[in-house]
Amino acid sequence: MWGCGLLSGVSVAQGCHHIFVQRITYPYDLVPYLPIIQSAGGTWRTIPGGSSLSWDPENKDVGIVVACSEKILNEFVAKFPKLNI
Repeated sequence: MWGCGLLSGVSVAQGCHHIFVQRITYPYDLVPYLPIIQSAGGTWRTIPGGSSLSWDPENKDVGIVVACSEKILNEFVAKFPKLNI
C-alpha cells in the first residue's frame, strides 16, 4: 500500500502484509497504529534520521519498519544493514 501509513500499519496487524517500511514519518502517523500492531503480535523499529531511506535534509524525521513478527523484522534488518536499525 502506498500513501497511507496508518492503513499500511493496520494491514500488517490484520495479516494482509508481512512488512511495511515508511522512510519518513511523524508521531501523528505512528501513534494510532502502534498499539494495534503490538496487540496483534507484531513489532516495529524506527529507522534513524541519518539512514539511507531517510530524505529529510535536517534529519529531523525518522522512518519506521513494521513487521508481523520479530523473525520477519530480523530477516529484513539483516538484508538491509545500511538502515542502522
